This record gives sequence, C-alpha cells and structure tokens, in this order.
Amino acid sequence: MKILFYGSDALLARVRRQVNGQSWDIYRAEDPDHVFDYEDTHSFQAALFGLCENDLAVRAATWNAKNALDIPVAIGLASQDQVMSFSERTQNGLDIVVPECGNDRLTKHQCDAILRFANGSPAERISCGGVSFHMADDRFSVNGQSIYLPYKKHKLLELLFLKRGRTVTKEMVFNHLYGWEEPPEAKIVDVFICQIRRALREAGLKEECIQTVWGQGYRVPDKLDTEGRSAA
Repeated sequence: MKILFYGSDALLARVRRQVNGQSWDIYRAEDPDHVFDYEDTHSFQAALFGLCENDLAVRAATWNAKNALDIPVAIGLASQDQVMSFSERTQNGLDIVVPECGNDRLTKHQCDAILRFANGSPAERISCGGVSFHMADDRFSVNGQSIYLPYKKHKLLELLFLKRGRTVTKEMVFNHLYGWEEPPEAKIVDVFICQIRRALREAGLKEECIQTVWGQGYRVPDKLDTEGRSAA
C-alpha cells in the first residue's frame, strides 16, 4: 500500500514505527510543490498530513495530493486538543482528522480502519489476459496461480498495471524504482522487461500483456474485460 506523507521528521518517525512490519510504502513530500514530483509516476491509496505544520502549506499540499495525484483519501493527524478545531476546517480538503498525540496504538488503530476503506476504493484486481495484479495483498497471479517476482521487477510490473493504457517511460520507471537514488544505466529497464516477460511465460501465460511502445517505453493495454476489474 503506497502512502504519501507530509509532515515533520518526528511525526514521520512515529508513523514508520507504527506501521513497522506492514505492507506500507511511505513516500514523503518535503513541501507542497514536491507533491507534483510523484505525478504520473506513483499511485497512492491515501495521504497523511501532520496538522501541527503551517496551515496554509498543509492546505496546499492536500489540494495538490487530491487534485494532481487523485489520491482518494486525505487523513490529517492532529494533537488530541486540536482534533475538533481541525475537523471543523473543511477548507483543508481533508476527509478525516484523527488524533496523533504520541499514542502509537491509538493512531495506528484509527488509520488502519481508514486505509482499509481507502484501499477498497480502487479496483481490487486489475487484469490483462491471464495476468492479474491483486491490489489488496500486493501480488500477481498468472491464470489464477500466484507468481513471485524479485522486488524491482515486481514494482516495475506494478507500475505498468497501475498506469494501464498509458505509456510508461524509462524516467517514470527510474522514479518509481529508485526515487532519489542514482539509477543504473537506462538499458536495465529493457533487461527487467525481458526477465518479467520470461517469468510470465514460464508461469503459463499464453499471450503477451506488456507492449513495447517504440522510442517511448512500455505499457499494459487498457482494453480489459469487465472481469479484470472485479474484486478477487
């Protein structure tokens, strides 16, 4: 589950501690404009905002997250005595405000319930031919049988399915896989694609689901049957 975070270092540390061991991938926005850096490269299930920060900056970050990134649920984390005042500020664009007062168990319990709702808002399964991406438990299957891919290849195939119908460029892949790290040579993307295609064939896939867009990148087509979007 991918989560966008905007807030202080201390709050980020607590959030990371709260979700330790769970399938949360947290990506931080350093400032409101930094949110745009994730546009067209990441799909988030929810966004978390620390409400002890500058109110105008939080409002701008929330607006950017919900409009530019189309994040379905925006969650504010406020201190216990600020929850009501922030809840009344609907202009912030937040869907809900929960208490964040250093009580890890309380905050995690409430956020888990909210994120379960957020995770259920998009399609629970995206399919192309015999390949399905099961979003709820972050896994792929071929003809109904789960398939394991190494981390980088799994994330690359995930990006292709989340951006189905659109061409995924090598720059988008590098942003998705490496973030601010120094990426390897550009040809590594082609190598990964070849390895993913081979793994899918070996798992029993009969028809190719990853298309090459010459000179641009790769894509998974968006001409999926209605079953491909049904809940698994």
